[in-house]
Amino acid sequence: MKKMLNNIFSTTGICIVVIALTGLCYGGSLICISTILSVLGANILIHLGMLLTRRFESDYAILEYLLDFAYIAVIIVSFGAVFQWFESLPIWMTLIIGAAVYAICILLDQIRVRQDMNEINAILLERKHHQTDLVP
Repeated sequence: MKKMLNNIFSTTGICIVVIALTGLCYGGSLICISTILSVLGANILIHLGMLLTRRFESDYAILEYLLDFAYIAVIIVSFGAVFQWFESLPIWMTLIIGAAVYAICILLDQIRVRQDMNEINAILLERKHHQTDLVP
């Protein structure tokens, strides 16, 4: 639960930064509180949905990524329609923001997995050296 909350708030933060940078490029000057809260709500639904999409395993990672992004796109379009996001940003731009945030999250996850693997390998190597030192 703690990891999921961490992921939700991290993703929401990344979304808000990307939205702010996009807004700056288009001459925007502020982000409404309702936008921030609706982005948080969208991220909660996305992460809950990801629990379901993780149950479908495929031999092809790209298929899993496409399934995830299709779900993300449905949430983005739904929330965009309900909370009038498309009055300030076109639908294609919100989908690009969603894809960029998803790509950033995948990259961060891969970095974390690689760090974990390196730590585990170092521990196993240390244990192996320790065990060979004990054998006469």
